[in-house]
Amino acid sequence: MNKQLLATLPLLAAFATPRAEEEISFRPSEGLAFTFVFTQETELELAEQSGSGSRGDEEMEMPDVDVDLTLVREQRIVFKDEIQEVGDGRIRKLRRTFDEITQTESTEYSGPEGDNSDESDGASDLEGMTVVFTWDDDEEEFIVEFEDEDGDEDLLEDLVCDIDFRGFLPSGAVSRGDSWDVDIEAFDQMLDPGGDLHILGEDEEEGDDDEISDQIDDNLDGEVTCKLAEIREEGGVRIAVIEIKAIAETGADMDADFDTPYGSGSMSQEIRIGFDLEGQLLWNLASGHFAGFELEGDFSYATDVSQEIPDMEFSVEQTQEFEGTATFRAEVEYSS
Repeated sequence: MNKQLLATLPLLAAFATPRAEEEISFRPSEGLAFTFVFTQETELELAEQSGSGSRGDEEMEMPDVDVDLTLVREQRIVFKDEIQEVGDGRIRKLRRTFDEITQTESTEYSGPEGDNSDESDGASDLEGMTVVFTWDDDEEEFIVEFEDEDGDEDLLEDLVCDIDFRGFLPSGAVSRGDSWDVDIEAFDQMLDPGGDLHILGEDEEEGDDDEISDQIDDNLDGEVTCKLAEIREEGGVRIAVIEIKAIAETGADMDADFDTPYGSGSMSQEIRIGFDLEGQLLWNLASGHFAGFELEGDFSYATDVSQEIPDMEFSVEQTQEFEGTATFRAEVEYSS
């Protein structure tokens, strides 16, 4: 038996059968109508907390107490989109109805003082409204207007037309097993599908967290890598399965002054957020549109807060670190 020939057979086969390349691209079709459902869930548990302070020459340490604190946030967004005009390979006009925008935040606490729980809902005035995105060649951006309603123009600010994860696609043809890097902006759009939907809590007003939100957007950094895992058939349709790995971090800083009966004080806060996620994007090769999306994994949140009242010679510092999970899912249903 010629063992040398056997050893070279896999190599010869590889040269004889090159891997097929696939064009995985976004191809909008005029008249295409679909319902987009996006859900997001994060769950965080207090992993560590510490604190210290001083008053005059007296140093203070936060007592070590057994505390359980869990924070859960759930969000559900439903858009009904209709591509009304296409040109030059891009959407030029799209009609969007905000069918559902809901958010729930819950807190579970257990400590020396007893147990406590709280739940609050968030909502958006955009829910039930319809807007139209029209591409402006001169400005090279979409102009957003309400279709019929006399809505608050401020609600249109920072809305985004792209919600179909096209930012995760390769720039050219790829073969099974090929990998490519993705701009962090695609990850950012996944965090806020459709842009700023102006979701407010029960006691929250527009603009309350704008500065922190802007910093979190601006400071987002990380690495997002995609790989074409396979091409499979589902119901007679060829689907590209794109594996995604994302490691990202962001944060924000905030400073504020306040007054007390004992004198003026200052407060500073630093927020640190981290993601380590894996999942996949399903892409319909026939229609050139996404067919499903899921990304999940580790999620961390930490905050450092310091306060100082000079007239009292008082200062305090506190750190809280939370660890948990985050899950992002998207489904699409096309109208016949």
